[in-house]
Amino acid sequence: MTITGEERTRVAAVSVTPAGPSVSPATAAALAAVLMGVLAATLVRHGGFYPVDAFGVVIVAVPLIVAGMAWNHDRHAVAAAVGLGGLAGWWLARALMERRPGAFLPFGASLLIFVASYLVVRSLVHRDRTRVAMAIVTISTAVAVTGVVGVLGRWSALAQPTRGSWAASTTITYPAAAAVVCAVGLLMALTLDLHTALVRVAVCLGLAGLLATRSHWDLLALGCGALFLPAGRWFKAAWPLAMGATAGLVVVATSTGPGSAVWASLAAAAAAAASLAPVRLRHRRGAHRAAAVLGVLAAAALVVAAVVLPVGSGHASGGQSQTLAWSSSGDAWRSSAVTGVGPPRTSTVRGPVATYPGLVPDSYLTVAAEGGGVGILLLLVGGAAVAAGVRRRNLLASGAAAATVAFAVSGFVDFAWQLPAVALLGGCVAGLTTAPAATGPPSGPTPGVGRGGGFRPVGVGALCVLVAVAVVAVQVGAGSRVKAGGASPAPTVEPAPTTQPDRPGHTILTGADPTDPYMIKAGGRYLLYTSEGTSFLNVPLWIGTRPGKWQKLVDALPTLPPWAHGGSTWAPDVQRVAGGWALYFTSLVQGVAPDMRCIGSAFSRSPRGPFVPTAHPIICQVGHRGSIDPRVFVESGHRLVMLWKSEDNANPGVPGPDQNGPTGIYAQFLRADGRTLLGQPVKILAPSEPWEGTIVEAPDMVEAWGTYWLFFSGNWFNQPAYGIGVAACQSPFGPCTDTSPAPLLGSNLQGEGPGEASLFTEGSAVSLLYNPFKGNDPGPAIPRPVDMTRLGFTPQGPYLASP
Repeated sequence: MTITGEERTRVAAVSVTPAGPSVSPATAAALAAVLMGVLAATLVRHGGFYPVDAFGVVIVAVPLIVAGMAWNHDRHAVAAAVGLGGLAGWWLARALMERRPGAFLPFGASLLIFVASYLVVRSLVHRDRTRVAMAIVTISTAVAVTGVVGVLGRWSALAQPTRGSWAASTTITYPAAAAVVCAVGLLMALTLDLHTALVRVAVCLGLAGLLATRSHWDLLALGCGALFLPAGRWFKAAWPLAMGATAGLVVVATSTGPGSAVWASLAAAAAAAASLAPVRLRHRRGAHRAAAVLGVLAAAALVVAAVVLPVGSGHASGGQSQTLAWSSSGDAWRSSAVTGVGPPRTSTVRGPVATYPGLVPDSYLTVAAEGGGVGILLLLVGGAAVAAGVRRRNLLASGAAAATVAFAVSGFVDFAWQLPAVALLGGCVAGLTTAPAATGPPSGPTPGVGRGGGFRPVGVGALCVLVAVAVVAVQVGAGSRVKAGGASPAPTVEPAPTTQPDRPGHTILTGADPTDPYMIKAGGRYLLYTSEGTSFLNVPLWIGTRPGKWQKLVDALPTLPPWAHGGSTWAPDVQRVAGGWALYFTSLVQGVAPDMRCIGSAFSRSPRGPFVPTAHPIICQVGHRGSIDPRVFVESGHRLVMLWKSEDNANPGVPGPDQNGPTGIYAQFLRADGRTLLGQPVKILAPSEPWEGTIVEAPDMVEAWGTYWLFFSGNWFNQPAYGIGVAACQSPFGPCTDTSPAPLLGSNLQGEGPGEASLFTEGSAVSLLYNPFKGNDPGPAIPRPVDMTRLGFTPQGPYLASP
């Protein structure tokens, strides 16, 4: 059979023309260029996370979806569009039912832009596909460079401080999202001409930027995607990869400390420059040996990276527990805390989201919790349709498949894909892996859609939408509300602000000066520990069935350690540790002049004691005139952090260079058994507001809305100016920002100078325990009872709430 010239032309046209109506390559290329512009813009704009930016993404996505559907009529494209479009429609319905249309963003924008980019990119001819790949590599390289520069320069706009070190987050909302961009760009770069200087630098900086984000999960995603690339590409890129691993490890190794390291910047720049060296292996035997050596070096580098990088540090807020939140119109946010404490319903926020450290957007976990299996079903339908359309015809398609796998794995473990910018990137690489099925002339029927096609995606999509509508209707009727992450159900309302700000709390204990209260619940009983006061007990422990109804008083610490002077035991804190319970307390040191107080520790099998003290203080800052007010905070990863106050204001009448100096609040890791401090102490707060004078003390911390809120007392304890303030911290080790131009709780009708506060958490309710002065009491000693008030939280900070 002889093929005529006209038939050859028709066959060639079919091989590069998308199914369905013909589309001009120039038109498809122009829309792909629009996508690249939106990708760059959203990456700069915090991933498109802000409501206004996400709304702009929707405006761009809708016409692109219409155009893409006009060009792509094969069953894979239709199934993907119907599946993911159905999920977007269902999410919009959920937002409308909550009477908050703006809550559709940014999750809905991510779904729409993924579909739009997938449909547009899969319509491109080979030449334009290569250009899109190069654009992705260029943009991801810029992201990697800004991240590395942010870590080296300690710039909070481009990096995020976490546990005393820095992780690259660029301008995206959190580091894990930046890691996805770097991983996808690196895999796409490996499919391009590795002899080009830009591509070699992109490979080097892509790996360096990925390591700088300090994300284990995205290294795993990169490894999964690597399986889809020919091994020869990794061999050809061995030298720039080795230089990228070197630069990345240099950045990670120098990411701790308060200032940048000039030599580290020079070393990273030198490694990037060295990646340009044309290392070529001409002999087969030498090539195999060199490949083995470089492979061992690369594997060793990744092992070192896995050891150096803290597990989970690439997540939002860097090691903080995830607080799933979604945006609403007018900068309103809805939170459902997986761990920590957060209000379960929407609180209106005025101001940029970037001021709330650790806040991350919504995730598919919330989709599953609030919509049952419908959201996951539609998501799987869309994803399966994309996967079914993969055509590994050439190296570019293989690299795009690898990038798509990395994108999917990363999105599964840290849900970065729900940022519109990352979703757009994922849609582009998914589109590069696929191609419409070849068809006959444009006038002929489209395979898989017309009669006899076998698979009818429109019917399947319609069925999915009907199931979604049915389940949503059942949810509305049943009033289903399930907390994200499988946690226990959250209250249906937030605590309302108190209607009596001058009388915010109620008294739960009176008596012999029970100061510095600290309460826990154990064994079905409430245990309230206080300072010694005038009770003649070292650590009075009140036990009762509810706060205020106390049935028993015992001494939790009947014997003091040999270093401690009796009659001055303060500020107890009790914490469960490995092997039992720990009690931390402040006591006067024997035989020291002028007086100095330090922090001791004691241990018991029961929170009721008796606690047996250790022979030496656990904290004693001699250079700061002592240490007081210990308080243990349990980080989301169950690591213990000790907080305390330096006694720089002790003995103000005693001359010295630090006479009546400003105090500080310090933090330091504590070993799991509670007996040994780890690392070095970090000063996280000092007096900064006029009402605080030179004193901040009595620290306690809670996590809410992805932020660590540090409560403290300011000024002298026996003055009316004494009060309780709050600071917002990005981690238990800071940096902390004092948000208290006035005290959260100051002198009121309950008493003057309330302070010496601690936090008590029961379920999702957080309460504040404190001591006000009863200054009008006629007794010989001014009593300081224990009062208790409920707290509420918004992303802007805590507030006094009604009981």
